[in-house]
Amino acid sequence: MADNALFFQQRPLTAATQTALQARIYRTYPSLVRDWHFALFLSERLPHHVLYNPQLDVEEGIDLLVSHHGRLFALNLYTNTKRAYDGRLQKQHRHTPFSNVTYVELPVALKGSVMAGQFYLYGEREWRQVWAALNG
Repeated sequence: MADNALFFQQRPLTAATQTALQARIYRTYPSLVRDWHFALFLSERLPHHVLYNPQLDVEEGIDLLVSHHGRLFALNLYTNTKRAYDGRLQKQHRHTPFSNVTYVELPVALKGSVMAGQFYLYGEREWRQVWAALNG
């Protein structure tokens, strides 16, 4: 985060930069809502075994960490869109995977998703995918 602050302290905030930041915020907010909702959704089914930690997300690229029968699972949450897949490809080498963690890709398909207002959310369909991964 300090690098981001330094970046903006050293450069003028142009109209183009403001537009880019606004676009990023518009994508990030629904993503954070979706991640937090799914963490709570899973916690109802796996009490005391689901961790949502923004620092873990930023520093290690792990959206949710699930402990199940002594094993750790990192859930990578994103939308099933070209933009999201392109972003995943750009980020895939930023973090060193932990050897004791099983990584589970969990893109949410917007079609058929649970809707809450303007938000597409994870639901039973994705819960079944997580359950299969935890017990596979």
